[in-house]
Amino acid sequence: MISFEKDDDPIPGLCGLTNLGNTCFMNSALQCLSNIPEFTRKIQSLGNEINAPIIGAYAALIRLMWSGEHTITAPSSLLLNISESLPRFRQYRQQDAQEFMNQILHLIHQELTNERTLITDQFYGRMQSSVKCLGGCNSIETREEVISFLPLPVENEINQYEILYLE
Repeated sequence: MISFEKDDDPIPGLCGLTNLGNTCFMNSALQCLSNIPEFTRKIQSLGNEINAPIIGAYAALIRLMWSGEHTITAPSSLLLNISESLPRFRQYRQQDAQEFMNQILHLIHQELTNERTLITDQFYGRMQSSVKCLGGCNSIETREEVISFLPLPVENEINQYEILYLE
C-alpha cells in the first residue's frame, strides 16, 4: 500500500501550478521548462534586465516557484501576456503541451533581440540525414535541417517505473 502525507512546508522548485480552466497543458510545459537549470537562471536574470512582457511574467513565475515560499501558485500573468500574442490560448480550451512549449519558446525568442538566443542555443539542434542510392550509382544525398523537437517512441511494454528510473 502506498500512502502520501501532505507536506505543507514549501520546497524550492516543488510548486504546483493552478489550473486556470483547461490549462493543464500549459502547466505541464511550464513545469518542464522550470526544471532546466541553465534556462531558468538565464530567464531570471533577463527578466530583471529587459523590458519584455512574456520574459518578465515568466521570470516572476519562476521566482515564485523556486522561492521556497509557495506550494502552489497561479500562472495568471503569464497566461494573460501569452494570450495577447496568441489569442487561441485566451479561450481556456484544451491545447497540446508540446505545441504550447514550442509557442512560448518562440515568443521568448522574439522578445530577445539577437538572432542567436538562449532559445536557439538550448532548444534547437541540427539533424543530418543521408540517402544512399542502391540502384548502382551509389551516390549519397545529405541534407541538414534545424529541429526544435525530436520525438522518441516509447514502447507499450515499458511501465512508468522503467521510464522514471532508466539508467
